[in-house]
Amino acid sequence: MLHFRGGYGQPYPVVIVDAVAASLWLWGLSGIYLWIRREERRTLGWVLLPGGIGLFTALVVRLCM
Repeated sequence: MLHFRGGYGQPYPVVIVDAVAASLWLWGLSGIYLWIRREERRTLGWVLLPGGIGLFTALVVRLCM
């Protein structure tokens, strides 16, 4: 809802939401890059990846209800 409240005289800049979203994308991409570069952790990553995807999906479904 913060994206739609920018023009109503809010005491905080709405750009903060976009900055946090961009930083989370950068954090995720850098994590994938580091995961690919470390061969000894790649197997553990493949084991945990389905759980992370499932948890993300469950949270998105729960928040959109």
